[in-house]
Amino acid sequence: MKKLLFIALIMLQFSVSAQEETAPQNMSYNDMLNKQVEQLQLTGAEKDSFISISKKYYDKAVEVKNSSVSRNEKFQELKSLMKGKDDELQAALSPASYSTYKEMQKENREKVKRAYRHLNAIHE
Repeated sequence: MKKLLFIALIMLQFSVSAQEETAPQNMSYNDMLNKQVEQLQLTGAEKDSFISISKKYYDKAVEVKNSSVSRNEKFQELKSLMKGKDDELQAALSPASYSTYKEMQKENREKVKRAYRHLNAIHE
């Protein structure tokens, strides 16, 4: 059960940058999205596409999170959403920008893992 929860947390991070260490807890989604755009150094059409795609998948992830389906079904839906978002972003961004985006995702997953381990250590 803990593994499923952990995996679900990792999947959710795709839509909201896990910037806990650098971003205030009350930072809005739009603020975090703008921070990602800045980190990726996106301009023009890439910026517009990134924001549009990210918001679309964020809204879908929120719907899944608030749905009454089982955790396993939520996990599967979020996994599917993540794949769809990645596919769309790969088509919309330059190879360099997409590579940087994937590196940011990897870093964010590591932050989520550390936070998860820290929470488990506190509760044990």
